[in-house]
Amino acid sequence: GQICVDEITGEALDPFTIDGTVEDPQIGVSYSYAWTLDGALISLDPVVTVDAAGTYQVLVTATYVDGTECDYLAEAVYTAESAPVFEAIVLEPSFNSSGLYTVEVINITGANPNSEYEFALDDGPFQSSTTFTNVTPG
Repeated sequence: GQICVDEITGEALDPFTIDGTVEDPQIGVSYSYAWTLDGALISLDPVVTVDAAGTYQVLVTATYVDGTECDYLAEAVYTAESAPVFEAIVLEPSFNSSGLYTVEVINITGANPNSEYEFALDDGPFQSSTTFTNVTPG
């Protein structure tokens, strides 16, 4: 899975929770939970907040009346995904005679090569091209 992070700070933009609660608990059985992130313990609650990239594992231990224990391990891996950082330049000189400009998006860094990005200008329609034509000033 992916977790969206700020492209500058790397902080999670929209943390979410994973619920590891046993769906059909058996009567007389107690359950304990141990969540880890990249091997480090982060919670003993059944629900954990995903607010960083990494491998989240939950170890659920079922303890039966006779003291027998059974362990169940589940894992979810989340990678950080962010918007790329870029620069926009105007290709015409200021105050050109037509009053319309061409704007190009350049120096795109931090782009995930497995993702497709779209760009929009002034609340206009999104496009895959990094060049905008007939842009009004302002």
